[in-house]
Amino acid sequence: MSVDKEINDNQIAFAEVEFALPAQGFRITCAISTEESLPVVTEFALRMIHISGAMRPDQIQRFFGFNEKEVAAVIRTLHEERLVRWEDESLELTHYALSRFLESSDSIPRFFKIRDWSNEVNFDLISFSPAGKRRRLGRDNPMIELSPRNPNKESNTLYWAERSFQENYRRILRQDRVEIYKISEVEPGEHFQIAVPCTFSLNLGTRLEIKRSIVEEALSDHLEISNAISDALSAPDVSGNSQLSKFAALFDDAVLNRFINNGTFNFSSYVESVHVARSVRYENGTEPLLGSLTLAHNRNILERWIESSVASPEGARQGESKSAFWLGPQSRFWSRSNRVRLLTDSINSLLRGEKLDREHEESEYEKQRKESGLRTVLQLAGIQDVAEWARVHRYNFVRLFGTGGEILGGKCELFLVPNKFVVVLFHYTHDYPIPIPLGFVSSDTGRVETARLIFEQLTTGKHKAYPLNRDSKEEIDLKKEFSALASG
Repeated sequence: MSVDKEINDNQIAFAEVEFALPAQGFRITCAISTEESLPVVTEFALRMIHISGAMRPDQIQRFFGFNEKEVAAVIRTLHEERLVRWEDESLELTHYALSRFLESSDSIPRFFKIRDWSNEVNFDLISFSPAGKRRRLGRDNPMIELSPRNPNKESNTLYWAERSFQENYRRILRQDRVEIYKISEVEPGEHFQIAVPCTFSLNLGTRLEIKRSIVEEALSDHLEISNAISDALSAPDVSGNSQLSKFAALFDDAVLNRFINNGTFNFSSYVESVHVARSVRYENGTEPLLGSLTLAHNRNILERWIESSVASPEGARQGESKSAFWLGPQSRFWSRSNRVRLLTDSINSLLRGEKLDREHEESEYEKQRKESGLRTVLQLAGIQDVAEWARVHRYNFVRLFGTGGEILGGKCELFLVPNKFVVVLFHYTHDYPIPIPLGFVSSDTGRVETARLIFEQLTTGKHKAYPLNRDSKEEIDLKKEFSALASG
């Protein structure tokens, strides 16, 4: 399933969240019995003896046309494998070989050999299903950690790893004709995390509903993992939608206002009219947006607007640094995906342009290029654990800042390229823990100026921004970082 289709099977994707599935490697040492085929001539000779009851060496020699040395080699192999015994001058099957025929439904003898096997096997620590190769993720990653409901599994990982190996050994060993003879040791290894991307969509049926789907098909059928995701979503996110009317008024959103009546928002009608049928449209220079900016459809729109803004006649070589500012909402599910980094890297690349060769490293263009790029600001008013918010967002946002202020109760998300355009999103709560971003992107000068004033107030005005990047050794000049927000 592709998580990037905006509308698919009567659904609109509005968010993607990556959950961190705890996992661990275990060194498993055991003995296994594997089915092995005999060489063709050896098996045929054995079947001839079985049909005849007994055969002399000269009879085998005449049948195959062997010389004495060749027939001696075949008989030696049969004898070493404990398949025949001498009875006077003839060869007969041993009880072991005869049992192989008796247990076969097609009269083809099958033989098993015991061999040692030792390897590291990965299991997730919630369903204890075999996991693939580990992917090393740093502590500063944006995923939401999952926890098991069953405390017994959490405290008895060796038992559950061994049990899962016994149930899934053919899949793990990638062999069908194999049996476990004996497990001698299970040693715990390194802990790691598995990324589980989960897409959240609006189901456009007779009644607008929210549906979630796990992208990894191998994990989607495990009830324990699905329950763990439900538990992670059980805590409510930001407050309700009381600020929606103020949002529409602040950004002069006449389209949104059409669906607000006496403080009640007709969300279903809004989605159908503005985003599906598109019977209600914004004026020129403004496009509607629904969902996270990291989803492919919205990402393509954003990148298109950025490309257009940086392709202006007054290019970067004339000394104009190109900056963008992203104001994150107060939502614990916002940007909780490693895919966000793909977008922020792309944004920085578009804003900074091509890097020059070494001999031009000190040029004005190269200095301007380094000063360009994306600054992200988190609204942290009322947030108790600021360090945790900083930790989960450091990976995705290279230049990350916090502010003690907020706008519209933290429900507003902005993306601004000064003097060019602004993305304005309200995080709407619709009977589900994950809010739905809705709004528009616009080049309207009034809306762009409104966004600039908000950023200015939250970073260098009433509230002062402060860096959230860990272990930053160089002192940050905040006035310089946010100089593009200055009026005039």
